Amino acid sequence: DLLASPDVLVRHRALVALRKLPDPPLAEHAAALLVEGNDPIRFEVLDWIQENEVADLTPLLVRVLTEAGKGLPSGNPNVLRGRAARCLAVCGDARAIDALAPIARAADARNATTRTVVEALGAIGTRGDAAAKRHVVDTLLASWPAAVAPAANGRPTVLGRYALRLAEAVTAALERVVGLEDGKEALAPPQGWSEEERTAWVAAVTERVRAATGR
Repeated sequence: DLLASPDVLVRHRALVALRKLPDPPLAEHAAALLVEGNDPIRFEVLDWIQENEVADLTPLLVRVLTEAGKGLPSGNPNVLRGRAARCLAVCGDARAIDALAPIARAADARNATTRTVVEALGAIGTRGDAAAKRHVVDTLLASWPAAVAPAANGRPTVLGRYALRLAEAVTAALERVVGLEDGKEALAPPQGWSEEERTAWVAAVTERVRAATGR
């Protein structure tokens, strides 16, 4: 079995070749390949999982998400977490919510993985049962980025624009989970993310979500 070869280059080439087959037998090897400590191989496996929406891998993906750069040594743990989150978005279930939640609540607008995690929560909440939806909604309502003062000309700074994009992602995920993504009575988006704009937007979205859920 070339996927079990001691030569990492052989394993990588075998994996790339297998991915080209109509139905590659990769699920049975996924755990070993993801924990073995080679990022290019992990990325290939995660891309395959995402593209094929492989089911029943939530615990394994959660391990990659939470242990990247720690229990699972990685040259770029943030990228590894982001790819695991993208997989969870397409095939993860409610068991991933608690692992995704701390990243979402940290609300680091400078880190693109934060938006990926928010999107994953929205997707999982949409697929989940009532309890999962409530859990996701509560998590997302606690995941707004901090306010960012505008520049001297009154326009958002670079960080302010990042924060605004993250706020838009949180809003979109919430609306998706509670069934408001069709745009009916859509709120006019804020132009910046100052303290005043943040306070008004969070209040408006929270009221909208509470009204949709009856909570």
